[in-house]
Amino acid sequence: MAYEKGLILIPARYDSHRLPGKALEKIAGKTMIHRTYKRAVLSGIDAMVVTDDQRIVEECFRYDIPVDIVKEPCKTGTDRVARAAAKTTNADWFINVQGDEPFANPNDILKVADQMENSNNDEVVNGMSPITNPADFHDETIPKVIAWDGLLKYMSRAPVPYPYGPTKEMWNRNAMQQVCIYGFFKHHLEKFLSRPKASFEESEDIEILRFCEMNIPVRMLELEGSPIHVDTPEDLERAQQIAKEYDAKK
Repeated sequence: MAYEKGLILIPARYDSHRLPGKALEKIAGKTMIHRTYKRAVLSGIDAMVVTDDQRIVEECFRYDIPVDIVKEPCKTGTDRVARAAAKTTNADWFINVQGDEPFANPNDILKVADQMENSNNDEVVNGMSPITNPADFHDETIPKVIAWDGLLKYMSRAPVPYPYGPTKEMWNRNAMQQVCIYGFFKHHLEKFLSRPKASFEESEDIEILRFCEMNIPVRMLELEGSPIHVDTPEDLERAQQIAKEYDAKK
């Protein structure tokens, strides 16, 4: 199936709080942004990196990766995507694949694309996957999803739903985590860009919550997810081994 109405946008910045310069960190010989782009286009959908940093632009030029330079100040990656989308005339909807997803799953991207193609344009789309161990449940870098009837109700870095009760289990075996692949229509991005950071978004540092506070429905799709998103030096170390395993399968 061709997705002529869609475009993947990959926001990338250099000044990451937890891992500065991570977009250009080498993972088994290739920069993270290079790996993320290559995984994204395995979906068959056109993709473009969106950044404000000349070093990332030069890396994209080096490997013929399409790139858009957004000079305006951006509070979040979604703000950056919104500014790039506003300049784009050849797409009706956009898939945001975060620049720190060097093992993004192309099948997950296609599932979001199918939802966008068949949508009536009134929902934002995001992904989630089951949490499979206590460490991830308590990891504050992993947003936990509260959803029912397929719609997001809340998302938190706290361990929720909390496993309260006499068993005192270390984690909730029904808990879900966010998968950082999003689907947006241009009019939703325009609204997002016009609003300041919302209170829950500011508190949790989870930008999808801005849509919730604007009463825009967020459709949550269960996806396979990827083995890791790179947010800390420890994640980067784990990613080195995962990349070697991925590359060996080629």
